[in-house]
Amino acid sequence: MQHVIIGGGIAGITAAKAIRLNDPQATIVLISNEKEKPYYRPYYRPLIPLLISGEKNKEDIYLQNDPIKTYGIQIEHGLAALLETDKKRITLSTGKVVAYDKLLIAAGSSPAVPKIPGVQSKGVFTLRTMEDAQAIREFALARKAKQEKKAVVIGGGFVGIKAAIALRKLGLNVQIVERLGQLGYPRLDEVASSIIQKELEENGVIVHLNNIVEEIEDNLSYRQIRISSGDNIEADLIIICVGTKPNVEIFKKAGVDAASGIKVNELLQTNVPDVYAAGDIVEFKDEVIGKPQVSALWTNAQEMGKIAGENMSGGNKKFSAFLSIMNATEVYKLPVISIGLVNLPENEVKSYAGESLHEIFISRSGKFYRKLVFAKDTLVGALLIGNVNNAGLYLNLIKNKILCAHLKSKLALGQINPRLLIV
Repeated sequence: MQHVIIGGGIAGITAAKAIRLNDPQATIVLISNEKEKPYYRPYYRPLIPLLISGEKNKEDIYLQNDPIKTYGIQIEHGLAALLETDKKRITLSTGKVVAYDKLLIAAGSSPAVPKIPGVQSKGVFTLRTMEDAQAIREFALARKAKQEKKAVVIGGGFVGIKAAIALRKLGLNVQIVERLGQLGYPRLDEVASSIIQKELEENGVIVHLNNIVEEIEDNLSYRQIRISSGDNIEADLIIICVGTKPNVEIFKKAGVDAASGIKVNELLQTNVPDVYAAGDIVEFKDEVIGKPQVSALWTNAQEMGKIAGENMSGGNKKFSAFLSIMNATEVYKLPVISIGLVNLPENEVKSYAGESLHEIFISRSGKFYRKLVFAKDTLVGALLIGNVNNAGLYLNLIKNKILCAHLKSKLALGQINPRLLIV
């Protein structure tokens, strides 16, 4: 039996491990476009930006006990360029053809790149992989040596914020340009955004909200960004952090059903026989929102990979309790955790919870901020800044939809023993 896995992230690696444990004799082929060994890269707690600042090196984030050797995985380097499900084979960008008996699509996502004039200029980067981070660091250090230290991050989400911090720690002058009126939407609300923005500004990062990048002008003598306010920002280095898009196109052409991501059932099977999917290329019903979502969470990808691998090798396990909305990071030394519905527009809150069935509890003191959102008798959102104690408790309550109406005030004040509610 030949199992082929497209994608070398945690979903693909975990699937390979599960297959090997179930079937010691199976042939496992992993197709990856990255030259590096498998590494740790959860996007809800970004580590990749730490390679830019030098706080981490490659050895720090490689997965322990190299899974390629440990589980006897054959590696094929290249992009999957063509999937022929009728012939059960994949053609790679190198021209090589790989046959499969069972196939797992775990090809992940790619950085979204806005259609901005000049976006292909030298010195403009996206940030997704270890290779991206290394290229940014090398470029930044080379420019810094020439006293060219102006950097701009386009996008004020969690990855953009971490990229800005990394560049600042490297000694660059950093500005963030965000098209919305706050940072981190929808993972942060306006209050949380203001706390984060103040922390960034206190550490020398300039933030431009409500601004769209209209053009990147690249001349031989200078590079600058024109934003919608009419200002021009000089930039020796630019990083684009405006989200990701699942790599679904070649699979859709092969007849695999996909919308935002690939559609799967509870066994993580696609509509095509012997073809499974896992990780952040998949859309699955979110337990809180109640609608299909694509999630970049490491924990979801890991669990999906395990279940897909077991099912590919004879199992019959179901994937459930999918929570797509969770982020955890640090803004300098300020911890931030966002879980579930913390900043939905009023119409979306009503569509989920009903006209008057949601309650919000807020506690704030300086940089400390806690916001809990309830729908009927269950917790559906938690936003914590400064003091993130009990985050695991809130996650457990949200993910498992535990009734907790009688505990609302105590939960809001953080006065609950987490061990009493763990299921």
